[in-house]
Amino acid sequence: MKTSIVNRLRRFLLIPLIAILALSAILWTFNLRELNNYNTSMSNLLEKRNQLRLVQHNVEGLVSELRGFMAMRNDSFLTLIDTRQADAQSQIEAYSQLPLTGKERTFIEGIKRDLKVYTDKIIPEGIALTRAANYQAINTKAGNSQTGYTNFVNSIRNRLEAQMEVYTDDIEQVQKEHQRYIMYSLSGFLSLLIMILILSYWVTTRFGREIGKPLDVLTASARRISQGEYTLIPPLNHDDELGELEHAFNQMVRRMEEKESDLLSQNDELTAHQEELYAQQVELEEAVQKLTDKENILLRRNQLSTSLATEIEVENMLKQVLDSMLDLTGSQIGAAIILDHELKDRFVSKGISHEQIDILLAHIYEGMSGRAIAEKGVLTLERMARTDESGHHASYPVHDLYMPLLNRDDEVVALLVVTRLNGYAFTHADLDEFSALTRQISLAVENAVVYKKTQQTSLLNQAILNSALEGICLIDPQGELLAVNHSWCDMYGVEKPEDIQTLTMAELSQKIHQRFKQPDEMFAFYHQAINGTLDETQELTVEIIQPTYRVIRMYYRKVINDHAGVIGWVIVCRDITREHEIDRMKSEFVSTVSHELRTPLSSILGFVEIMLQRKINPDKQTRYLNTIYKEARRLTNLINDFLDVQRMESGHQEYQKEMISLRNVVEEVISAHHSDIHPIRLDCRTLQDTICADQEKMQQVVTNLLSNAIKYSPNGGTVTLTIDVCSERPQDVCLHITDEGLGIPEDAISHLFEKFYRVDNSDRRKIGGTGLGLAICSEIIKAHNGLIHVSSMLGSGSTFTISLPTAITSSHGLLYAPPAPESTNSTPIVEKELSGHILIVEDDESLRAYLAEELGNFLTQKGIKIVHALNGEQALQSIADDPPLLLILDIMLGEGKDGWEILQEIKRQEAYQSIPIVISSALEEREKGIGYGISEYLIKPYAAEKLTSTVWNLLQQQEAEGHVFIPEDQEKD
Repeated sequence: MKTSIVNRLRRFLLIPLIAILALSAILWTFNLRELNNYNTSMSNLLEKRNQLRLVQHNVEGLVSELRGFMAMRNDSFLTLIDTRQADAQSQIEAYSQLPLTGKERTFIEGIKRDLKVYTDKIIPEGIALTRAANYQAINTKAGNSQTGYTNFVNSIRNRLEAQMEVYTDDIEQVQKEHQRYIMYSLSGFLSLLIMILILSYWVTTRFGREIGKPLDVLTASARRISQGEYTLIPPLNHDDELGELEHAFNQMVRRMEEKESDLLSQNDELTAHQEELYAQQVELEEAVQKLTDKENILLRRNQLSTSLATEIEVENMLKQVLDSMLDLTGSQIGAAIILDHELKDRFVSKGISHEQIDILLAHIYEGMSGRAIAEKGVLTLERMARTDESGHHASYPVHDLYMPLLNRDDEVVALLVVTRLNGYAFTHADLDEFSALTRQISLAVENAVVYKKTQQTSLLNQAILNSALEGICLIDPQGELLAVNHSWCDMYGVEKPEDIQTLTMAELSQKIHQRFKQPDEMFAFYHQAINGTLDETQELTVEIIQPTYRVIRMYYRKVINDHAGVIGWVIVCRDITREHEIDRMKSEFVSTVSHELRTPLSSILGFVEIMLQRKINPDKQTRYLNTIYKEARRLTNLINDFLDVQRMESGHQEYQKEMISLRNVVEEVISAHHSDIHPIRLDCRTLQDTICADQEKMQQVVTNLLSNAIKYSPNGGTVTLTIDVCSERPQDVCLHITDEGLGIPEDAISHLFEKFYRVDNSDRRKIGGTGLGLAICSEIIKAHNGLIHVSSMLGSGSTFTISLPTAITSSHGLLYAPPAPESTNSTPIVEKELSGHILIVEDDESLRAYLAEELGNFLTQKGIKIVHALNGEQALQSIADDPPLLLILDIMLGEGKDGWEILQEIKRQEAYQSIPIVISSALEEREKGIGYGISEYLIKPYAAEKLTSTVWNLLQQQEAEGHVFIPEDQEKD
């Protein structure tokens, strides 16, 4: 009967496993019971000892509280005694509830009894004696050796400690027994483990003999079969699975022997067929390779043709042409070069160094490349490889191929140079084939070159258009936009010129309606220009309202070709916003100036007419004259403002800079201003206020700013002038002029210092002004290397700030050194009698009479006469006849020579060099006058006493310091 290996294995293992499980269960039961006993014993002993310890603690506390009361006689200890007594009784009751032996119950009853005696007898006696302050009795009772309190308490304490020691010993004994049992248990488990190991070894050995040995026999037989030995397995004498495996294995060996003989005969036949197929395969592979080569060539040519047809950029085309020709010619390195030097990116290369490219470009019309260009044909050259071409291999001869590319006019436009490094030469068939290819390539390269030139020309034209400030657009005869520049795009709201290619007329119309105020007039202008119904002299002015206001002037011109045919129109849009604003400001300025000039002039004429037509008393005459003088000074200041602006714009403004105190300048200006509703306050916060400046110009600046602060505060308010060190420029001193007036709109601040600008506000229009004061202030401050700015809030006043460099002495020395004063003769001038005359050269009759009257009243008493000359000829003749003591000369004379020409004539005569000369002119050309050696330069108008004192001082000088001294090469300016 067949017996299964699995069943036998089950029988071998079942009985030992049952025995092992039974022993394991017995050991587990004994261990669990021992652990429970141990835990119970330890818990009881520990609980008893802890309860006794608590009883001892409360007894000790009871004794301590009693002693505290006896010592302190404080009733609070009595409360603590009661608490301790109750706790002790509670702990004794808890101990009594535990499982106790008879001896333990006797012990606890004794402790309970003695504690009762202590609490019921001893404590009351102690309390009573303490209250009676009978300390002697207390000491007696406490110290009695037989019945004393101390011995009684010690007895209780000793018994409690002895019992706790007993519990401690019992705990140690239980732990020792438990440890001993654990050792026995470990020995049992170790014995069980040894039994398991022995059983495992027995099972392994038994099955190794019954199963392992037959498997070894099978394995050895299988190995021999794999090596080609077909041997049968000897009988194993098994009636189980191994026996079946032996029978199946032997049958498999017999069948394999039969199959092998059949396969060997078939293999011989297949080998013969294979050799025949291999020969056919070789023939087919050769044919396929030839077809593949031809296909690749056709494919590369097709790719070349496609790239030539689709690519128009020169650089990209050259790259594709070079790559294709390298493949088609079997070359490894090469270059493609456009001969036109004006083209950018005119060459590409592959495998050639920059040095070789530079040499090739420099000598392209020499050697083989020059010959190929001259002969206009494909040439080849065999040469030895250079070091960089051969690399690490043996040096092979290399072959260069030069292929010129011709245009339609049979001119060479480009050159292809390729090199084979593999040693294979170019055949005549190759040269014919490549020559045909170059004709195809030439046409495409020529088209790319033409496109490149056209593109460069277009970019140049676009750059020229973009450089123009005017907006320019080119329109074809059909009305389509061909080209625009950036300025046109900015005006019409187009992002960039290239966008017009996709911009529809509807979109452009929408942009025009959004941005322009007169879109209908613009469309009419465009249509009339395209239709030819508009004269080229006609212009259109329109306004842009979005995003910023601008004024545009439009005009157009026809674009005509060489045959006088119209090919389009150029419409120019010029931004005239600035000119429009200037025209508006000028018109407003003329209106304002007319008012400012006519108002004082009307007063002067009115009072003069009254004085001429009526007889008035002296008081009114004096008042009228004062008014006339004041209005004349007003006119003078207004005219001076105009002249200052003109001189500053032309760069002819002169400054007499000296070391001055800014505080002194401000104080002088403040003293000249009085207002009942405008208190003026000066706050000087620094002593470093010394500046190098023209004092009169600084007074003019401060006066203008202070006058504006008062003028634009019609409702009054304090005007504060603050002098302080600048926070942003510590080396400067700042003057802040703050008012509480109308304030300035934010959009007007950026234009405030522009010439003729006035804030467009009705409140300010009523105040008046020319719009020149702040422009003059700004120019003066800039000329002194300073800054001026304003901060304001509309309706809350304004603050004007000027900052000027200081001239102070620091630890490093003098920051600014003023010019040293000219040395003067300390000898006092002694007045002496003079005789002679003064010559006045002035063409204006009224001014000539005024000068004669002013000087005559004083000089006639000194014996000096006044002589007049109307022009240069009379002046020179008078000087030649009788040289004057002093010459007063105007520059602008009506006819003949002007003042500068008179000075040039005088310089040529040494006899006239000592004549002092005073120039009296409305022109501010002091430096030019000093160059001619004049004594003084007075600018009209000036005070009469200034002229008198100047003339008299010059006449009284011992040495002529103001005589004419001019270098010989000085010419008329």
